[in-house]
Amino acid sequence: MVGNGCFAIAAHSQADFATGQPETIVVEQVGFDGAVLAFLQERARVWGDEFLALRHYPEDVELGERLPKLGFAPELTRITRSTEPLRPIAAEVRPARARDRAFMSRLHIECSPFYRSSNRQGVDLGAIDALSNYLSLDLRHYLGWVDQQRRGYVLLERDFTLDLLERRGVYLYDIAVKPVNWGQGVAVALHESAMAGARALGYRTVVGDIAFENERAFWVATEKLGYRVEWRRWGINL
Repeated sequence: MVGNGCFAIAAHSQADFATGQPETIVVEQVGFDGAVLAFLQERARVWGDEFLALRHYPEDVELGERLPKLGFAPELTRITRSTEPLRPIAAEVRPARARDRAFMSRLHIECSPFYRSSNRQGVDLGAIDALSNYLSLDLRHYLGWVDQQRRGYVLLERDFTLDLLERRGVYLYDIAVKPVNWGQGVAVALHESAMAGARALGYRTVVGDIAFENERAFWVATEKLGYRVEWRRWGINL
């Protein structure tokens, strides 16, 4: 859409990575206001989408203040960093194997719900979905490590598309540590071992998404694991 000094670049009929819900994603915009929103909502409905998502970059303070007034709610935060390990880690980890999928699914359920959206109607994937998702994972498409004492695991998705230029990196699919072992450096050891493994395979960048309400995970990622915020995603139902 272009007009009155405003424009928006949006991709229609995108499947949300977690729910599969059809959505329109606004990837770039200038002068986003009620008129632009109304136009995008109309076009998204024509395409059969159920949700309109927008990427907000931290430097655009004005847009961040405007989005709640337009009816948007925060969903997640995209984080990124280099795969260069921050420190040498003598971690007792091993590659994840197919038989680890049950362990990973149980630990994921113990640590957090599989998916919660702050705004999506009719979307609430819980324990059954997490169990089904992990038991069906094809680990050939992932890089995974498990703590030798089975205190935690980390999974990276291979060949993740980073941007419109289709540069490739890895995606931090999941990292989980048993609550009783929090604060013992297990997450850092697992994560930095994963970074070293990914870099050895030629990957230079890792990205991940954190649910907006998961304050602890955001703190660990930015304060302990060296991630920075790339953008935040807000959304509105159609």
